[in-house]
Amino acid sequence: MPITSTVANATENTRVATISHLDDAASPAAASYKLGFKPRYVLVNNVTDSIQFVWMDGMTSGHAQQTVAAGTRSAITTGGVTVAGDTIGFPVLQNKQYRVQAIG
Repeated sequence: MPITSTVANATENTRVATISHLDDAASPAAASYKLGFKPRYVLVNNVTDSIQFVWMDGMTSGHAQQTVAAGTRSAITTGGVTVAGDTIGFPVLQNKQYRVQAIG
C-alpha cells in the first residue's frame, strides 16, 4: 500500500522567539513579551513543575492546551496563553522557571 503525504514548506519570513523567564518576586505578575511578529504557535513550558501550555493560531486568546507532569492533557479556557497582535502573555508562579517558544 503506498503512503501519501503532503508537505507545506515554511515561508522565508518564518519567525521564532525563545524566552527564558524566572520570577522570584513575592507576588509575581503575569509575564508579557512583545515579539515583533504575530505568533501562530506558542509553547510555554514550566520546567520547574513539568507543566506545558500550548496555544495555536485559531484558538481564543487566554485559552490553551495544558499538559501536566502526569501526562494528562486538557483544554483550558482561563489562565492560558494570551495573544494580542505581536504580544504574548502567560500566568507566572513564584520561583518557577519558564521556557517559551513562539513561532510566527
